[in-house]
Amino acid sequence: MKFTDVLEYIALMVVGLGFWVLLIWWLVRFFRKGYKPAAPAVPANAASYICTVCNEKGHAVFKVKGSGMIEAVLWLLVLSWPFALVYSIWRRTGRLVVCGACGGQVIPVDSPAAKRLAKAAD
Repeated sequence: MKFTDVLEYIALMVVGLGFWVLLIWWLVRFFRKGYKPAAPAVPANAASYICTVCNEKGHAVFKVKGSGMIEAVLWLLVLSWPFALVYSIWRRTGRLVVCGACGGQVIPVDSPAAKRLAKAAD
């Protein structure tokens, strides 16, 4: 075993240990403060949307694409960091506008489909 191989091994061990130390430190800080979920982000024109599932008007919220659990698992698996980076960027490239009441698809109030929904509800 060469001296450079030993140095590479030690460097990898320090980086790996540093990652786990930072992760544990972040988790301790996160749970010590208590988890307070953020209020859902609301579009500026939320009142101009109607839900196609529950016919609620004005309850539109933003939702991030994909799954946070899949993203967390990808980041925790050391060999999948390139995939985790691509997945994280993809998740944040576009937000979906969904119904805040049921999570269904929303459409603009002035669209023909929304007018048909309003007539059917009456």
